Amino acid sequence: MSLTDEDKAWIDKRFENIDKRFENLTTFTLDMRTEIIRRFDTVDQRLDFMANAMLNVQPLTKGMIDLGSLMGQLTRAQQQSTDRHFDLETRVLRLEEALSKLIKSAA
Repeated sequence: MSLTDEDKAWIDKRFENIDKRFENLTTFTLDMRTEIIRRFDTVDQRLDFMANAMLNVQPLTKGMIDLGSLMGQLTRAQQQSTDRHFDLETRVLRLEEALSKLIKSAA
């Protein structure tokens, strides 16, 4: 038993709806990630301010604070690199899906 054109159209429509829902979920997730990163940057700035204020109180902790600040910078740089990689991977996946749809419709 093979599918009729109506059945295929119905299935395609259902998958389009699912694709739209996943796209909305992906957009929401990326927006949430951006907001979380922005808020963590604010917290990092506050911690850096507190660290600089503490330098005048205890000179021994200056090395530890500098190390903590450096580790924070390295972590942010690594997170940005990971974000760029994820964004690139997402774009490539979308392009592959669009290309497969074009090829499928042409066949």
